[in-house]
Amino acid sequence: MPVQSARCRSLALMIEAILALVGVVVGGTLTSGTTMWIEHMRERRDARVAARLVFEELLTSVTVLRHVLNSQAARALSTGLPMEVWHEHRAVLARTLSGQEWTHMLLVYSQLEYFGYVETSPDDHRPIDDELREDVVHALRRLAKALEDLGRRAGLDLANMERLVLEPPSDPASRADAPAAAS
Repeated sequence: MPVQSARCRSLALMIEAILALVGVVVGGTLTSGTTMWIEHMRERRDARVAARLVFEELLTSVTVLRHVLNSQAARALSTGLPMEVWHEHRAVLARTLSGQEWTHMLLVYSQLEYFGYVETSPDDHRPIDDELREDVVHALRRLAKALEDLGRRAGLDLANMERLVLEPPSDPASRADAPAAAS
């Protein structure tokens, strides 16, 4: 009987060791899986925040460029276009944007940087020339596409961004009559 008892104890110890090993493996897998999931969620959140902030910066550029087109004066470019948020968050966007989206963002910001080299001052009242007008319209088209891409990444519901960016604002007088007509 003592031999059988020793075998039972040995078997019990082996089962206990196997169960402990399985517990360690399962626990390690759950811990690493949870850590990976938390990191993934953090990256998604950081990417969404970066996209929203760059989106806001690009909207400012749209406003300035539309002003240049509407006023036909380049003096609005004298202070340059904002690029600080882009420089601060571009690494996060580089990790999350597709290759095509990333290339598009590089082209947009390259073109916005170009406008910083247009020689003008706040007192400059010369009208913009055709070449600059074409550059501004081209930049607005690229901005519309970039805003759509970033809006999607930022979780914003934006349809027809190109139309919103490129169409001139409606006449305030016609907007005042619109509710009366709808009644």
